[in-house]
Amino acid sequence: MSDGSSKEEYIELFNEIIHRQTVVLGPDISVIIAKKVAGLMFSDEGTVTDYTGEPQQALQSLINGYVNLSGMIVRKTIEPLLAKHPGAAVQAASAAAVAGVAGADTKVEEK
Repeated sequence: MSDGSSKEEYIELFNEIIHRQTVVLGPDISVIIAKKVAGLMFSDEGTVTDYTGEPQQALQSLINGYVNLSGMIVRKTIEPLLAKHPGAAVQAASAAAVAGVAGADTKVEEK
């Protein structure tokens, strides 16, 4: 985690993104998509409790999973969360969400 963010901050961000997508997509679909992300570990209730590997890679996979499903709607709901966690969610992800570039992957880069 070379960006200085704590493990707890990443877990909080993962859960906030999943919760936000629950509002948009419903609880079943939002958790099914999240559980496809390699390295994320979940409670029985569907919340992230831990992760293995690089958190920025998991963050990118989570965001891309939702974006691939519903495009701009997801980008607009995730944008405020990325702004709230500037250490974990880098400018590239925010810039892609703000720009709304159709078909562009939202990249999370290490600082």
